[in-house]
Amino acid sequence: MWCLWFACQPMEPSGQPFRPVAAEALPALPASSEEHFDFEADARKEALEPVTPVPTTPTTQPVAPPAPSVASDGWGARLLATVPEAVPPRAVLAMPDGREVVVEPGTLLPELRWVILAVGQDTAVVAEIRPAGVYATVHSMTLHALAPRQAEAPAAPPVPKP
Repeated sequence: MWCLWFACQPMEPSGQPFRPVAAEALPALPASSEEHFDFEADARKEALEPVTPVPTTPTTQPVAPPAPSVASDGWGARLLATVPEAVPPRAVLAMPDGREVVVEPGTLLPELRWVILAVGQDTAVVAEIRPAGVYATVHSMTLHALAPRQAEAPAAPPVPKP
């Protein structure tokens, strides 16, 4: 309540709430110091200093290094297992550096330049994105699990009781 009281200035009602408010004229600004500012002083100062040419070498955009798909021991990324019944379906990948990563469709793996496209029973479809100049090429691969699930054996028929 106190802030409202200090922030507002009381006015007498005019009886005409839709009439525009008359604005008061703003006071004239004092003369600025820009009249005496020398805008060209920096240009004259630079003209007096000798300019030494800087040798430049043409630079080109560096090409991205190839994706490290194989570690030093010779193992690349591997599909360990899938969980297709989960929503969304998931897959467990063993990365070349030894980490295990759980992924789902749409997951990006920038260190391998992979995008997970689909996860199914013991398989995962990935797209490898390779730079090709100003374009990119996409190669799809199907990974198979190292240890596929065993099909569940049908239940034995019940044994009749004698």
